[in-house]
Amino acid sequence: MIIGLSSPRAHTLSREFVQGEVKKEYIARCSGEFSAEEVVVDQPLLTVDRQMGLNIVHPEGKVRINHVPCKHD
Repeated sequence: MIIGLSSPRAHTLSREFVQGEVKKEYIARCSGEFSAEEVVVDQPLLTVDRQMGLNIVHPEGKVRINHVPCKHD
């Protein structure tokens, strides 16, 4: 989560997102074995809690194509 604590910084952050200078990264909790290859998420995602960034696959969600590179700790 990124928050601009002043109006000028919030404006700068907004511009950086629009210009693609900031990249988003998503973290997923999963059970079982996760693919060692990139995963493509093409199911509709519904935001359950925006503040926590919690999304679930749901028929009423928005369809987006997300490419998720695999990162193992």
